[in-house]
Amino acid sequence: FAAQTLNVFVPIAHRLGMWYFKTELEELCFAVSKPQAFRKLSSSLQQVHAEYSSLLEEAAARIRAALKADPILRTHTESIRVQARMKSAYSAWSKMRRKQVTLTELHDVLGLRIIFKP
Repeated sequence: FAAQTLNVFVPIAHRLGMWYFKTELEELCFAVSKPQAFRKLSSSLQQVHAEYSSLLEEAAARIRAALKADPILRTHTESIRVQARMKSAYSAWSKMRRKQVTLTELHDVLGLRIIFKP
């Protein structure tokens, strides 16, 4: 069922903009179909998160403060959200396979998402 879910339901969730469900389905399918790879990659991602989470949150706070202090943005936006995010295990695994690289060679494992609401 994992392959069927990845081929049918994940694309449907993606097209409907149901990002949370898409990611959850991918993670569950990855955990079921490739349990060793899932455990190893999840462990590595947790280590990366533990090592850099405070730095990432600090950067998010600084960017958030700078954006909120900007007078032009304050007058033209209703809200600004800055979120720290980590690539999911399935997404990282998929990209590693596609590009034939290791986790340390991926440049977007951690990132900041800035969302403006006009």
